Amino acid sequence: MNGPLVFTVVGAGPFTVGLVDALAASPDDLGARVRPIELRLLGRDEETLAALEVYAGNRLAGPVSAGTDHGLLDGADVVLVQVRPGGAAGRIADEQLAASLGVAADESLGLGGLRTVLRGAPVLRGLAAELLVRCPDALVLVLTNPLSSFVAELSRSGLMAVGCCELPTVTGRQAAAALGLGDGELGWDYSGLSHRGFLHGLRGPDGAELLTVLVDALTASGSGIGAVAADEIASLGALPMKYHGLLRGTSSVHGRAVAVDSARSDLRAELLSAPRARPESLSARPTPWYDVMVAPVLRALAGGAAARLVLDLPSGDGLVREGWAVVDAGGVRPQPPSGTAAPASVAGLVALYEAQERAWAALLAAPGRSTLTAAVACDPAIPEAAAGAVVDALLPEALQLADQPVLSHWSAT
Repeated sequence: MNGPLVFTVVGAGPFTVGLVDALAASPDDLGARVRPIELRLLGRDEETLAALEVYAGNRLAGPVSAGTDHGLLDGADVVLVQVRPGGAAGRIADEQLAASLGVAADESLGLGGLRTVLRGAPVLRGLAAELLVRCPDALVLVLTNPLSSFVAELSRSGLMAVGCCELPTVTGRQAAAALGLGDGELGWDYSGLSHRGFLHGLRGPDGAELLTVLVDALTASGSGIGAVAADEIASLGALPMKYHGLLRGTSSVHGRAVAVDSARSDLRAELLSAPRARPESLSARPTPWYDVMVAPVLRALAGGAAARLVLDLPSGDGLVREGWAVVDAGGVRPQPPSGTAAPASVAGLVALYEAQERAWAALLAAPGRSTLTAAVACDPAIPEAAAGAVVDALLPEALQLADQPVLSHWSAT
């Protein structure tokens, strides 16, 4: 193909400035062999979209358009889904409910994640129905959390969907830095699901095993990686994601929705006042998912250097697991496991998380008290003592999903 790679962002808002910056920073080392990227920004806030169009047009070489017209989806080659069902108000309410019930607050795990899934499933289903009409062959990249559940929802509709979470790559880079290695010098295998994964089989450029070396280095410095201490890494024989403590009940999360919404408001105000300048307030909430994941994927699809990344990939059994994949101009190619098997302790936890994911899927397929109770019961981020209260609190959302499983007006939520 000689034409531009048409890339539509669904849910464009103030933080999309980070995406524009990531695309602007992408090197062009292949010249004419790289397809130009046509950026389309679809959102709801016309003022923000107008400012984003100016900002992106000032920074990018390819065509840029922005607006509320769903025609921006027509013929897209790649669609980035970053809608937030319920908006900031929904996330704030989720965290307030979690605090009132004495459970951890998070947008992708536990009560917050489950409530977001119930609220968001009809939105994503409505979006999927429109994508199948306007751009049925598009590759759909998903940033919306809970990532595994929403990638699965879009995949079940017949779309080609994969999830982009920067956490495995960022965690690997942190481990490499602790070992005194540069990016790309630390090899590792991976097992798990979004926010519930593990790096194992850590090895250096010469193939030498490095997990023990990492544990020793962290112990000596008195530090950890992503809030995971050295002794926990040693006990697991693997390096978990930063959410491991929340899932195991050894740490709590009090939420940050108010801070994120405040940062969004500051960024929007700055963008509107000076749409050609990079907003300084973006530093209040960095956007590594764009730099680490989205920009390399787009560049590879456009004909640039192939990217090897951990992506959230649909599996034949209906679950969405994280695993290595290669992205190039031909698309996304999952890579079969070729390294070390996960330690038994990790395999047991992954099986637990997969059971939780299946229970969530069953709830979305047939929302009601029984499936909700089952989903809450097997969620490691919800203490057993709070399970009944969580079920009672979320049942109205489950029944609402049962009454209206698909929203044709998905963009209004």
